[in-house]
Amino acid sequence: MNTKKNNLYANKYRLIGNEFYKSSKYFEALRFYNKSLCHATPMSEEFALSLANRSAVYFEIEEYDACMENIKMAIDFGYPIDKVKKLHERYDRCAELIECFKKNSENDPWNFFRLSYPANQQIPYIIDGIELKESKKYGRHLITTRQLNAGDIIAIEKPFYKFIMNNSRFTHCANCLKSEKLNLLPCHKCNYTMYCSKQCMSIGHRFHQYECDIDMKIDQDSCIFQMCHRVVFEALGIFGKIGKLKAFLEANSKPRTIFDHVMSCTSSRGDKEKEKNLLLATHFLQRNPIQSQLEEPMEKHCQLMMSITDNVDNKKFLHDFMRHQMGLIITNSFGLIDNSEEVGAGVFPFASYFNHSCAPNVYRITYEGKLIFIVIRPIEKNQQLFVCYRENFFYTDLDARQKEIHHAYKFTCNCEACRNNYATLDKLPRHDAKVKISSSNSLPLDTILTEYEKNCDYINANYQKYPSYEICKLIERNYDLLSFIVCVATSCLNFTADE
Repeated sequence: MNTKKNNLYANKYRLIGNEFYKSSKYFEALRFYNKSLCHATPMSEEFALSLANRSAVYFEIEEYDACMENIKMAIDFGYPIDKVKKLHERYDRCAELIECFKKNSENDPWNFFRLSYPANQQIPYIIDGIELKESKKYGRHLITTRQLNAGDIIAIEKPFYKFIMNNSRFTHCANCLKSEKLNLLPCHKCNYTMYCSKQCMSIGHRFHQYECDIDMKIDQDSCIFQMCHRVVFEALGIFGKIGKLKAFLEANSKPRTIFDHVMSCTSSRGDKEKEKNLLLATHFLQRNPIQSQLEEPMEKHCQLMMSITDNVDNKKFLHDFMRHQMGLIITNSFGLIDNSEEVGAGVFPFASYFNHSCAPNVYRITYEGKLIFIVIRPIEKNQQLFVCYRENFFYTDLDARQKEIHHAYKFTCNCEACRNNYATLDKLPRHDAKVKISSSNSLPLDTILTEYEKNCDYINANYQKYPSYEICKLIERNYDLLSFIVCVATSCLNFTADE
C-alpha cells in the first residue's frame, strides 16, 4: 500500500469529484474531493482547489457554515489569486443567506437520545439502577433494579477501542467515526486518514503516529487485523512506552469490570486514570480462541507489530498482547452503522455484558459512533436485560434460530421465545383490530417522534398481551422509527449515500 502524497492522484480524484458535482451527486463529489485532499501535498495548489470545490458542494446543499469554512481554508492554503474573486463572492452570498437557514435546535434528533433516568455516578453513560450479576447459568449479566418501560434509554456508550472501515476513510473521522457532513481534515503525512476537527486529529495522533508508518505493510482487506493493530496502538498511546503498558498489566492481573472503577473523572489526570481503568475492564472481557483459519495471518501480523521494537522482552509481550486482543475483538466487537452501512467497529465494555435472547427486551442501535440501548417492552425490577445477537423470533423459527446461535456462539439458546416456541410474527394471535400501525417511511421528524411515543404508550399499557401480533408489530415499527430518527440525525445534508 503506497501511502505517500501525490498531487497527480489528487488532481485525478478532484476531476472525478467535479463530474459527480456536475451531475448533482453531491455525496460522491464530496467523497472524491476528500480523497483528493488526502493525496494532495499540504499547502499545494491542488490542496486549495479541492477545498474550494468542496465549498461549492456545501453552497449547493445550503450548508453555509461549512461552505464559508472551506473558502477560508482554500484562500489560506494558496488558492490561485486570479480565481479568488468567485470565492469571495460565494462567501459573501453565504453570509447573506445563513440567517435564513438557522436550524431549529428543538428538532435536533440528538435531543431525543438522552438517558431517561439519572446517570450512574460511577459510570455516567448508563442509568442508575443497572447492576452486573454473575451466575453459573448466565455468567456475567445485567439486571435492572427499577421498573423500566418501553422507550426508556438506559445507556449511551462510546467504544473504548474503535476502528474505521476502509470504505469510510474519506467519509468519516478516523478518531470519533462521525461523518460531520464529510467536512473532514486530512492527515498531513499519509493519504488515507481524515479527522473531523483539529481536536480529533490531536487525539488520533496517539495511535496514528504508529499507523502512519506501519499500515503501508498491512493487507487492506484484513479489517480484523487492522482493528487489532489499532487496539495495540491505542494501548501504547495511553502509556507511551511498551514497558509501561507491560508493567501496568502485570501489576493489575486481577480481573476487573467497568463496575469496579469510577469512570466519571473529569480532570486531565482523572481522564488518564479513566482510560487505564477502561483498558483493564476491556482486557478482562470474555474472549474466544482464535479460529484456526486466522492463525497463519495472525502470526504474520504479530511479527509486523513486533518490528516496532528491538527489545526481546517487549517483542514477546507485543506478540502475546496482540493475540489476546484478537480474541477480545472476535468476541466483543460491534459494528457501527451509518445510513445502513457499516462504517467501523468498536469494543464496548458495557455492551459486552448483555446476554442474548430471541425475544429481547432492549434495542441496540448505533448513532455517531456510539451504541444506544433502548427498552423495547416493560422490564420488571430485578429482571435481566437482553439484546438479540442474531435473528429474533419475529422472522425465524425455533429450529433455524437454535442452529444459527449454536454455530455462531457455541451455546444452546434457552430464552423465553425458545422455551415457549413462540410463533413467528405473521402467525401470532391478534387481539386488537383497532390498532393502526403505520408503514410510511417518509415522515417529518416531529411526526416520527409522536408516533414512536404513542406506540410506546400502547406497548406499556397492553403488555400483558405479549407476544400478540399487535404488540410485536409495534415493537418492529418502533425499531424502524428509531432508524429513521438516526437517519435524520446523520443525513442532515440534502443528499444520501445512495442518491
